[in-house]
Amino acid sequence: FANPGPQTVTLTVTTVGGCSDTRPRIIHIYPIPALSFTTQSSGVCLGTMATVTNTSSTFNGAINSWHWDFGDGTTDSSSAPVHLYQSPGTYNISLIGVTSHGCIDTISQPFTIYPLPIANAGPNTAICQGQVATLTASGGTSYLWSNGATSQTIQVSPSISTGYSVTVTDINGCSATDSVLVNVNLLPVVNAGPDVAVCIGKSITLTGNAAPSVNWMPGNQNTTSITVSPLVTTNYVYTVTSIAGCINRDTVRVTVNPLPLVNAGSDLSICAGGTASLTATGGVSYS
Repeated sequence: FANPGPQTVTLTVTTVGGCSDTRPRIIHIYPIPALSFTTQSSGVCLGTMATVTNTSSTFNGAINSWHWDFGDGTTDSSSAPVHLYQSPGTYNISLIGVTSHGCIDTISQPFTIYPLPIANAGPNTAICQGQVATLTASGGTSYLWSNGATSQTIQVSPSISTGYSVTVTDINGCSATDSVLVNVNLLPVVNAGPDVAVCIGKSITLTGNAAPSVNWMPGNQNTTSITVSPLVTTNYVYTVTSIAGCINRDTVRVTVNPLPLVNAGSDLSICAGGTASLTATGGVSYS
């Protein structure tokens, strides 16, 4: 029968003698269930629960048996199941429905599980205090760093060792996270000593603290102590470099003072046994 509903079936029996009789019977034709379902979209990201909304119906009786096949070897008998796929790919979700009259139908539709992007925040890196590190992420079409930046490449200058995470999102809207450590090396301790003063023509020794690598400028000497005899007031820069390659500098000022203009007075003549008064100028102490 093409249509559900009560249908009349007539049986006519005719004998060899030409006699006949007819008996009608009513047969009820029950409809197959109108199966249908929707998902939250045509696909979800791996790790996201697939939610099925059952929109099936029947206008005679009730659908009292459900059989879901998610295409990955997993089945379910609830009316509106949820399912978590373990691998990316495209699966056929099938539904078999049975009514209270025993009528059966089946439908199926494809459902895609998108793989997660491979997030990469880049290798761990090290900088010296005050320097800038450039971090570049990959693996997606949009990026969100833990410091709020949304560009693929960011520059950071932390004062202490700091970890940065980035969430990578691909064209399917799937996201993954990776992190990178920016290790901050301390600047080495540097001490070139106090500022000093010398008289012109005199020498003085400047001594800085010990370090793996040192340098005095001007002079380009790679020792902790140097002896200098500047003709004019000069700033000497002491540079130290740590094992990690971090550089720090200190400056010591060598002030060059001119020699005093000494004047012992005019030559004098006195008689034997006499005394003379001598007066010197040009200084603050005399001997």
